[in-house]
Amino acid sequence: MAIYKRYTNKKKTRFSWRVVVYTPTNKFDRYGNVIKEHVSVGSYPTEKEAKLAEREFLNNLDEGKIELNKDATFREVILFYLDFAAKEGRYAEGTIANYKCLHKMHLNLFDSVKVRNITSRLIRSWYKSAIEKELSPYRINDCIKLLNASFNHAIKEKQINTNPFSDMKREIIPKKLRKRFSVDELKELFKSCKESLPDYYCIFVISCMTGMRVGEYTALTVESINNSVIYLEKQYTRGELKNRLKTSSSTRVVHPSNMVLEAIQWHMDTYNIRSGLLFKNSKGNPVSAKWVWRRFNTLLEINGYPEKYCRVHDLRGQYVDLQHLVGTPTEQIAREVGHSRTSTTSDIYTQILDEVPVTMNRKMDSLFKDI
Repeated sequence: MAIYKRYTNKKKTRFSWRVVVYTPTNKFDRYGNVIKEHVSVGSYPTEKEAKLAEREFLNNLDEGKIELNKDATFREVILFYLDFAAKEGRYAEGTIANYKCLHKMHLNLFDSVKVRNITSRLIRSWYKSAIEKELSPYRINDCIKLLNASFNHAIKEKQINTNPFSDMKREIIPKKLRKRFSVDELKELFKSCKESLPDYYCIFVISCMTGMRVGEYTALTVESINNSVIYLEKQYTRGELKNRLKTSSSTRVVHPSNMVLEAIQWHMDTYNIRSGLLFKNSKGNPVSAKWVWRRFNTLLEINGYPEKYCRVHDLRGQYVDLQHLVGTPTEQIAREVGHSRTSTTSDIYTQILDEVPVTMNRKMDSLFKDI
């Protein structure tokens, strides 16, 4: 909002007080700044009347009585957010590509509809269509996430003042029982891996015993390991080495066990690695996620496990379960694996918790075994 004098004659002897509101558009200048356009609220003979009009406009805006950019369409709001997300730099290229795919494949029904015409009936029609197309609960939730992010961003930037999707409830995701290895099974797998797939051995130990993501341990360097801790600041994803991790909480210090440190030292000695990347291919680049997946599947096959018994990513859950088994507090486990919320650690990754009450009671009984 702004109030300024506007002269009404060339000699600048007469003027009025003009009230203007500046609203961002979905366009950017060459420096990446949002281009704003101004909308005149009105002109008033005195400054006092102009200030009164300004206050009244702001109050009506807060109460939703004034509709900013009333002709804005759904497509404009989505593109406004996607432009912002691409230029803001916080989102990976893969995330932006996923958002664009969601818009193109699953949300184009709304494209030409003006924001003020998006009704609950139209939203229910979209939801019904998504169910009929057998869109997974994960994909539906991704769509809802994008919708709310886009419209809330447009509201924050004074593009619009309503989010018709704010009451949409996310789908309940059914819990999947992921396959886990017992301690004895892991011992056999470690031994087999070292003998049959020595180039994968260190990675397999790290993935099971630290809970790192694939992109995190494939980007590890010798220099990131110092004083028996591992500093995670980079990731290798989609063929690109990036100086940032998945989220802010992912940038962390990992405290590896002696077994992990010994495996790393063995790997460095065996393959004569003294600096730079810890795991690299014949061209000197980081090993890819596909290479890791293939090696893991080969290890499963060698040891008689069925195809796709579990995923490489499930080894993060394996680590979480092992830590719970030895009594590590959930808060500490969450920090080690880079979760911002402990609920993620407990609800998604941990399957050992069902056994905790039994273990607790056995430990408690052992205190009184002499009675």
